[in-house]
Amino acid sequence: MYKTKKLLLFIILIMLLQSMHDTTGFPTDNTSEALQGRIIHVDYRNTHGPWFGTLEHPYRTINDALNNASDGDTVYVKNGVYTESIIIDKRINLVGEDKYDTIIDGNYTYHVIISIIADNVTLSNITISNPGGGQGSSGLKTSGNYTSIKDSIVYRCRTGITLDESRFSNIERVLFYCNSIGLHSKKTKDAVIKETVFIKNAIGVYFNHTDNNNMNYSSFNTNGLAVYASQTSNLNITHSNISDNSDNHGGLILRGTKDTRILNCFFNHNGMGVDVGGCFNTTIHESYFTLNTHFGILTRMNSDRVIISRCEIKNNLRYGVYVTDNSVCIMHSSNIHGNHLPGLLISESSFCDARYNYWGSVLGPSLIQLPGRTLIKRRAGLYQVIPYSLTPAGINNPDTCENNEFNLTRINSGIHDNNVPLDGDDNDNDKVPDYWEIRYGYDPYTWDDHFHLDPDQDGLNNVEEYYTSQYGSHPFRRDVFLEVDYMESRTPGASNKPDPNLVEELKRVFLEHNIVLHVDTGDLGGGEMVPYTSNFSFSDLCDLYWDYFLHGDPDNPRKGVFHYGLICDYGPGRGFAFIGWDHLDSFLISAEDIQNSQPRYKRDRLIIGGMVHELGHTLGLNVDDHRGIDNLIAAKPFTKEWLKYRNYKSCMNYIYTYKTFEYSDGSKGLYDYDDWGNMDLSFFKNTSFLPH
Repeated sequence: MYKTKKLLLFIILIMLLQSMHDTTGFPTDNTSEALQGRIIHVDYRNTHGPWFGTLEHPYRTINDALNNASDGDTVYVKNGVYTESIIIDKRINLVGEDKYDTIIDGNYTYHVIISIIADNVTLSNITISNPGGGQGSSGLKTSGNYTSIKDSIVYRCRTGITLDESRFSNIERVLFYCNSIGLHSKKTKDAVIKETVFIKNAIGVYFNHTDNNNMNYSSFNTNGLAVYASQTSNLNITHSNISDNSDNHGGLILRGTKDTRILNCFFNHNGMGVDVGGCFNTTIHESYFTLNTHFGILTRMNSDRVIISRCEIKNNLRYGVYVTDNSVCIMHSSNIHGNHLPGLLISESSFCDARYNYWGSVLGPSLIQLPGRTLIKRRAGLYQVIPYSLTPAGINNPDTCENNEFNLTRINSGIHDNNVPLDGDDNDNDKVPDYWEIRYGYDPYTWDDHFHLDPDQDGLNNVEEYYTSQYGSHPFRRDVFLEVDYMESRTPGASNKPDPNLVEELKRVFLEHNIVLHVDTGDLGGGEMVPYTSNFSFSDLCDLYWDYFLHGDPDNPRKGVFHYGLICDYGPGRGFAFIGWDHLDSFLISAEDIQNSQPRYKRDRLIIGGMVHELGHTLGLNVDDHRGIDNLIAAKPFTKEWLKYRNYKSCMNYIYTYKTFEYSDGSKGLYDYDDWGNMDLSFFKNTSFLPH
């Protein structure tokens, strides 16, 4: 009897091994899950049938497989492009053959490509791309619990993945690339985001009213905001690398959060490493802050109990730590040194206990800025003398994610060219009509690579020059296009529409430097009044970009041709350039807010001055280029920075932002800078924040 049982077990084992052998190409780490049910195969190349879902006779569409699946089954999808929208309402595994080449594509049509409404669904080895661009559109949306998404790519979506009131979701080894919002965690609990990469998103991760979400070993690069958390509690971010994101914002933005813990993270070369606003109990421990362009750490808006411990805060291009707006901060056992402006600046309304830190010297913090020494300064000029450490704290390098396994070249090969409609014959099929080629000296019967020809080096290729010829562009003359939308104002007698006379003055400034500036405030196919919106957030700003610039169309030909500006009363900042989708092509001006801070100037002038300054950022003029750009201290008369940069008579210098509509040409003496000569007219469509 015992030998019979052993023989029976041996036969069962052989059958299991044979079953595994029959699933050639199936990922080994999913085999145990696959054995819980059937394996249903999908291959779009089976055009003639029969369609049984077997390896020999696979279904042609994923929907056919799902319709014939049961709980516990695995749907295995062969490489190919599947243009369909699917709903997963069963406990299944959806597995692609290869994450680069198994693509579920919305073709800019489907509002949501993948909807998951069942619990215990897993998805892996799939690229999700190109849903429609309407409000609420998403590559994948799940309301199910215990959803697991692994080893996949989410690409060119208004929102990549939406976790919608779900619990115990797991996102692991996923690339979010070129989305407006990569991952939106909305009213979720107990989500885990691990070893995930975010590149070229307006917002990498948006935590919105979440509880106990955890992100670790993830990396962020070239995003507008790497992480934006609003009204969250118990958010844990550990072992993550947030580097080379937008030099206006860039890093981790916290708004109204409670009990946030940041541990062993690396914040390198962002506009702000961590921006804490209106938060309670934020802990930042054993993290590095270096080369951030404005602030390593900024606390404001009545933030309480910001605790900074055992952090390295060094060589930031402006401030190390700035505590302002009635905030309370405790900072200890940290190294603060080598920052270009004060290592610690405290406003009179705030309190910071900064004892027992190392300030770059055994002599402690200095009373004036000295090489290698850090200054502690109150805004009113009162210096705070505090106990200090004689030697730097021994802080190990953060154990952060350096995930670089994704091949961006393979992904970029699928980028769609601008969808520019033709209005005439195109005999050589090079995407511009014959009459345009004849007009500008091209042979209409010889194919030219117009998608890559830019003879005037203005950032617009010849296909885009053809598209904008209706607005007066010329392929052998530099043209810059700007659409300006304006929100209706609630201030009596005020308007947010740019003054046409000042717009003409601005155009003359550009023309003097051989650039034709086209400003669309309503006569070039865009430029419209936007309904009033109060207290809108960074994520709302992305929605405004999609709704009023792209008009919900991800294939809108104005994308990559026009810069975009939005003028309002109050936004999430006074004025800043921002990423609305995947590049720094846009800016916001909060006219009423600026007017309150600059009462001696007329509102019309403030709007144009702010426009010129922020447009400069989308033209590639950023803090890395020159330390006179966006230097808060330089705007304060008779300070060291003011004396140093007063020759830099550019609107990029806060001294002159509202005094001139000019960029500088570098001819005005020491510490001046040639803005015009260093502009990159293609920066708004080819953005990189890597340090120079």
